Amino acid sequence: MTVATVARRGVGRPLGNAIWPKIVLGLLFFVPAIAQMGYDPAGTSVVVSTVLAHPLSLSIPLLLPLSKGLLLAVAVVVLVSRGNTGPIVLTYYAFILVVVGIFQNMAVTDRFGFAWLIGNTVLQLIVAGWCVWGLGHTGLVTSRDTMNRKRLWVLLPMTVAFLFPYNFDSIQTAGVVHPAFGLAIFYNDAGLTYCMITPVVLGIMIIFSRGITSGLLSITSFVGAGFGVLNMATWFALQPQNWWMGVLHLPLMVLSSYGLLVAHRER
Repeated sequence: MTVATVARRGVGRPLGNAIWPKIVLGLLFFVPAIAQMGYDPAGTSVVVSTVLAHPLSLSIPLLLPLSKGLLLAVAVVVLVSRGNTGPIVLTYYAFILVVVGIFQNMAVTDRFGFAWLIGNTVLQLIVAGWCVWGLGHTGLVTSRDTMNRKRLWVLLPMTVAFLFPYNFDSIQTAGVVHPAFGLAIFYNDAGLTYCMITPVVLGIMIIFSRGITSGLLSITSFVGAGFGVLNMATWFALQPQNWWMGVLHLPLMVLSSYGLLVAHRER
């Protein structure tokens, strides 16, 4: 057997680029939520939206502007610095995924009691672990040499995700999400929301893809794409009245899909 034959069979392919880890991750999206009062499996989307509307991560309002400021600081430092700030990005993302993975996916609700989206938690903690691995293996190097300026278009979806311009009024609109560009965009929950944090981090990884381990980009993008698909189905099909929330999840869907393509091409 020649070396070329072995290569064609995929032997030695980085773990993050292999198929079987993605099969395992894909199955985790279907792990049922845990609810104290139980629920009809057909109403899973209601459990998910209820938990994510009132997660434990929002129980301390002061953390909202602080977490959003931290997300902005990381993005700005990486984009303006001349040195390698890749370890800062991976450390931040691993840390915030642990926080979000646990507390954004738990809630005490009137309808279901204590509820936990355990599949979401496991998926996000796995990505956090991959980032920790990347810290010890030069997983991300950001510098002028690794920047791809042709991909600066990703700054637009990154900005939309960071601003997260939405609001809802349970009295006037029956809980329907609608656009809102007021002062709330400076202290809303984008910094504690996986689906808004991840597009910002993925945008950085895509811009500096010449300096990232393709497996790390592939796994991060795959999990992001999975959540993107679920959100597209939820907000555009199951709850079309909340279409604006679907629009706000387009940055996650677009950048995750593009990240998978970049990881495949540059592995």
